[in-house]
Amino acid sequence: MTAARLRIGTNQYLHTLGVIAGAVKVAGIEPEVTVTATIDECTLRMLKGDFDVGEMSLATFIKVRESRADFIGLPVFSKKLVSQYAFCRADDTLDGHASLLGRRIAVPQFWVTAAIWHRWYLSDVCGVAADAVTWCPLAKDRIEGMPYPERFRFDWSLEGEKPVAAVAGGKADCFVFARRPEKIPGLRYLAHKPVETTLDLVRRTGIVPVTHVTAIRADRFEREPWLAEALLDLFSQSLAWGAE
Repeated sequence: MTAARLRIGTNQYLHTLGVIAGAVKVAGIEPEVTVTATIDECTLRMLKGDFDVGEMSLATFIKVRESRADFIGLPVFSKKLVSQYAFCRADDTLDGHASLLGRRIAVPQFWVTAAIWHRWYLSDVCGVAADAVTWCPLAKDRIEGMPYPERFRFDWSLEGEKPVAAVAGGKADCFVFARRPEKIPGLRYLAHKPVETTLDLVRRTGIVPVTHVTAIRADRFEREPWLAEALLDLFSQSLAWGAE
């Protein structure tokens, strides 16, 4: 059988290291792997058709599936302890999400997966309603026509700002995302004990947030349904290889 050539787009994680390095093999698959700079790039290129299989923002994948059946999700996920990645000015008195009532929160985009998880944590765990703060998106969402709830408060004046500059300059009180900016001069983690606070959240809720999902193009799956199991095998081997 001729091996199926698969264009795979991904970022670098423990479960993708073996695939990226070409260290794991599955009969019938010939991967051509592209490591993108960001999940935003990978998601947009998957939507454009650059990849047969690609890592996608979970929120974008779900939104696209509402109206289009172009992609099928595979049980290959990226997970992050998202709640620790909230930052404020070093001299601010804030301590944790519960202290954000009435504050201004900068987000890279309103509908990125990380922002959704932070809103869950803010409202369902910390008791601060998501409409009791002001949301300051730094960019428009990657999918046009996304809804912005009328009951929420938005300030779009920070569009184009860099997150660290927005907070350090006092234009926003906090920035939330799924990772730490490379440099955060004048800023600190929102929680004084971010690791302990995040681990406590996991123990209490049992939830480790899924941020990205790996998807296959539906037309490719329909022609070759065996690819789903083969890809799961490939990424499972890759995880084991990366963990060695």
